[in-house]
Amino acid sequence: MLSRIQRALGKRFGKRQVSVVRLSGIIMDQQPQRQNSINLQRFDRAIKSAFASNPSAVALQIQSPGGSAAQSAMIVDRVRSLKSRYESFYDTEIPVISFVEDMALSGGYFLACAGDKIVCSRSSLVGSIGVIYSGFGFEEGMEKLGIKRRVHTAGKNKSQLDMFSPEDEGDVKRVKAILGDIHEHFIDVVKTRRGRKLN
Repeated sequence: MLSRIQRALGKRFGKRQVSVVRLSGIIMDQQPQRQNSINLQRFDRAIKSAFASNPSAVALQIQSPGGSAAQSAMIVDRVRSLKSRYESFYDTEIPVISFVEDMALSGGYFLACAGDKIVCSRSSLVGSIGVIYSGFGFEEGMEKLGIKRRVHTAGKNKSQLDMFSPEDEGDVKRVKAILGDIHEHFIDVVKTRRGRKLN
């Protein structure tokens, strides 16, 4: 796949090399037990090197079911910032093309929006502009087992959405407001980066 991308872009954008950054996995913060996750800490050097080499184009090869909206946003911001910086430095256009393999869903689609163009197969899964928060409610199971929960906090809302306590309407309202803000940010990015291409 990498060689095909480089050959295809090389024919279109000239003899200078095409830099390829492969973003594959779940989007989440850097954790020792998840070495293959996508996050800015892991990929910052690769993204910077891709632009610093004075390429004819930068290809983002994306394979992701989604994940952290924050990490997705930081990577998109970094790509767009470096594109602007190195276009000015080299005084030439550096197109960014997002190539989707099997999927670029939710946060994966967020990543793809870093590109000036998105290329995918007819069978690729692309899209899903949404935000999700999930958990479990275990309070009834604890009651049946005769287990009592003891929580001591300092500060407001420190134990909100505790899975061992009954769900609180105020907690749900606050979380839905936060999810709504993140969703609006996602929509704004899609409108900005993809607006004229949407129907």
